[in-house]
Amino acid sequence: MDGSPIVVTENVVEYRKAITELVTAEDVVLEVGCAEGVTTALIADAAKQVVGIDKSPSQAAKAAARHQGIANLSFAQVDGYDLAAVRRLAGAAGIRQFSVIFIDVSGSRKVGDVETLLVKYEQVFNPRLFVVKAYQLKRLIMRCQLCTVAGHAGCVRGRKRTACVEVEGDNMQLITGP
Repeated sequence: MDGSPIVVTENVVEYRKAITELVTAEDVVLEVGCAEGVTTALIADAAKQVVGIDKSPSQAAKAAARHQGIANLSFAQVDGYDLAAVRRLAGAAGIRQFSVIFIDVSGSRKVGDVETLLVKYEQVFNPRLFVVKAYQLKRLIMRCQLCTVAGHAGCVRGRKRTACVEVEGDNMQLITGP
């Protein structure tokens, strides 16, 4: 994944703040894991068109009933991991591409599950932006340091040494230094 920027939020306040900061009136937005559609409806206030999906039939039905009458908003019961079903849904709605994808999979999914979703959605829809609510991912990112040594894939600065991963082609090597 090197294309679409990813905004990672820890909680619902940050997640919803991203709407006002990042969504434009021209955006076509998908929310994966919409639950009862409260955030999805907020997105609809800012975007051109919004689709909310949830794997739970009862959640998707509650969302549709709660927010009926909003012209640029629709809901469907679809598992976010079923990309073929999401593509069919988008096609039926006349949507070729989602420009922004919000992902709220309970915020407690394993980091690998979130990464899988991001890769799949980028391959299929190539959005200009992802917004993800995943506290474990944000906490992990907050602990990370980016390597600043040219030619190295990653560095960790300890009390006495720096450990870096040097990448050359397909070869990776751990090196340490002062």
